[in-house]
Amino acid sequence: NGSAVNELNAKIAGGLWFNKIIGARVTVNAGNNWLKGGYNAFTMGAGVDLLANLMKHYADEDSRFRLSGVVGIHFGYYSFPDDFPNQKHVGLQAAWKLTEKLEFYVEPGVKLMPKYWETDGEDDPFTAGTLTLGVTYNF
Repeated sequence: NGSAVNELNAKIAGGLWFNKIIGARVTVNAGNNWLKGGYNAFTMGAGVDLLANLMKHYADEDSRFRLSGVVGIHFGYYSFPDDFPNQKHVGLQAAWKLTEKLEFYVEPGVKLMPKYWETDGEDDPFTAGTLTLGVTYNF
């Protein structure tokens, strides 16, 4: 069906919370895509995300859990077929405070992008589920 794509990336992000509700982050990533037909593609890119704290009670600094909505856009490069498609995504981030400076988070989401790997229909939309696991260090 033209949608057999698996992707594994390493990502580094930096960001800040403007207040207890709204935050933003900038991300850079690099990784690999495995495509239907035995093809693969090196990928790298950068993006920006807006985060919205969905738990108003997180204003209490002693809270150990935070749930945030995430929406963003990502610009990437794929070595096959040497293309620069952009992606839009939405997600939900659940974060657990481990220490005063360290958090662990799980972020499932959905991304929308063109089928860059198709020779016929490369501009057709493609949706995919995503899962990001991460660690946050607060300076």
